Amino acid sequence: MSLVKWTPSLAVGVEAIDTQHQELFRRIEVVIEALQTGRDAGEVRGLLTFLEEYVQYHFQAEEAEMVRTLYPGFAQHRGEHQEFIRDLNLLLAEYARNGQSAHFAVRVNNRVGIWLVNHVMRSDRALGLHLKQWAARERSGTG
Repeated sequence: MSLVKWTPSLAVGVEAIDTQHQELFRRIEVVIEALQTGRDAGEVRGLLTFLEEYVQYHFQAEEAEMVRTLYPGFAQHRGEHQEFIRDLNLLLAEYARNGQSAHFAVRVNNRVGIWLVNHVMRSDRALGLHLKQWAARERSGTG
């Protein structure tokens, strides 16, 4: 299975968001690697919980910026975040029930990693453009 990794092509042009995305991809990679190599269940559970907490931190940070800058796509973007958190919680519950398996590692990669790439390329890029335009207006005094 090919792991989903952050690359510069996923940059949205907002340093704080790009830094958080890099960390998010790194954490996903660590979780998938732990699942694939059959690490201790307690360690994997801890990594999954750590990922869940970071996802929520990141989404809250993005949403705060959307509110602060009056982002017109806020409701749609926030809905995507909420859907992702629901799916991640379902995966965590599945892990609690069934433990780790090669199939579960693939599901995490597909649902978490691939979703994140698509979300960054579409929704976060649009948000990044909005935030850069907002910052430019603030600098010029026309915001």
